[in-house]
Amino acid sequence: MTDHDTVQSTSVEVGDGDARLAVELSGTGPPFVWGHALMSSMSAEDRAGVFDWSGIGARTIRYDARSHGRSSVDPRAEHHRWEVLADDMLEVATAADAPSAIFGGGSMGAATAIWASCRSPERVQGLVLAIPPTAWDARERQRRVYRLLGTAAATRLLLPITMSLRLPRPRPTPATRAALTDAVLDDAGRRRTPHLAPPLRGAAMSDLPPVEDIALIDAPTLILAWRGDRSHPLSVARTLASVMPRAELVVADGDDLRDWPDRVASFVSLVSPTRG
Repeated sequence: MTDHDTVQSTSVEVGDGDARLAVELSGTGPPFVWGHALMSSMSAEDRAGVFDWSGIGARTIRYDARSHGRSSVDPRAEHHRWEVLADDMLEVATAADAPSAIFGGGSMGAATAIWASCRSPERVQGLVLAIPPTAWDARERQRRVYRLLGTAAATRLLLPITMSLRLPRPRPTPATRAALTDAVLDDAGRRRTPHLAPPLRGAAMSDLPPVEDIALIDAPTLILAWRGDRSHPLSVARTLASVMPRAELVVADGDDLRDWPDRVASFVSLVSPTRG
């Protein structure tokens, strides 16, 4: 987000008053609802600098998920399952006067958008799925990691344990590492990890919908993936691309994500959903 962009900050109550989510609205054009990754936030994404939201030609609707960023903390792990987060995403869209939109997100946000598509396909004009997370047969190992991290977060040991985990080769991109660090530390450098325990435990309870359900999603879909990241395996992105009838897969090598904003902008211009 550039300094001269006009950003409207607001908040939306979701569920049965379970949580209040921080929301940012910017830009003009077709509505584009975006969810961030686990342990991330709008601020973390801005610092990571992967997307230039000002240039995608959309009315961008971003928000901090439950227990992330500036949104309220929900202590119940089950309220952080991806199916529940999908309902939150749809409620944010409704509150932003977007009965139909392009939905998207990174990692957890991508999973949220997929679940939202399965729940309310009539509202989805397009999907942008960045680094889809582990799923299906490969999910159990990731569940164990999230249970460990959930316990670590509750005991304020998340940062040292996360940094001591063996990272897959090649190592995560600088953007990934910056987003993780920003999520775990606040601007003053003080640890603020206990509130991340419920979303981590919720992630351990979560999986993508069955492949046969995803195959029914008929919306145009852009899938952005990278290689060598065990938490976001290329195999999941390829499976999604193979079963979704209108999907395009783009795979980045190493840190070369520079063309992702242009690809998103092109996708938005092609989909151009009507505003409700």
